[in-house]
Amino acid sequence: MQFLTRAGEEPHLKSSTEEHFYTAKLGKTVGVGGALVVHSFSGEYSHFKQLTSILLRLPSENEPKRFIVLRWEWVHGKFAVVIKGYEDKETAATLTHALVLVTRDSAAELREDEVYIQDILGTPVYLMNKRFGILEAVYDLGVHDCLEVKKESGEMVMIPLLEVFVRSVDVRCIELQNHELFHEDNSSMPIS
Repeated sequence: MQFLTRAGEEPHLKSSTEEHFYTAKLGKTVGVGGALVVHSFSGEYSHFKQLTSILLRLPSENEPKRFIVLRWEWVHGKFAVVIKGYEDKETAATLTHALVLVTRDSAAELREDEVYIQDILGTPVYLMNKRFGILEAVYDLGVHDCLEVKKESGEMVMIPLLEVFVRSVDVRCIELQNHELFHEDNSSMPIS
């Protein structure tokens, strides 16, 4: 299972809006100009090339702002963007760590066995055909994603998105497996 886009805040990924997805994060400047490395959450880059403007949420701001894209390019093997008014290294560096938002129709295309996180938030979670809880959020832990599930009892638990725990994920339901791992006395770690 692969998630293509991140919906919401990092590292706690919750839905931000119905119209936009967080799809990338801007990294450091690269090269001699104001090009900023684009770290795509999906690993896909082709969908960015059509965009002439993007919404960025800067780390110090709550609301995203629209920026004009001068060009998308590959610099020293890294995909990068140059933004109007930020064409030199110093000004471009002020956009480092900004989150990139795109509309659903501008996001990377889904392939088989992929979902957008925004589409599965609130999805029921089942264990052995019995309702276990509701998906509240998804965390990106680097090595793998982790599901935050609100159990039927109201307790919040974290479940690693690994085959040993999760049988399937789609927009209708999430199925867990290895029920012995989810006994009350051996449950995943509660969130306090």
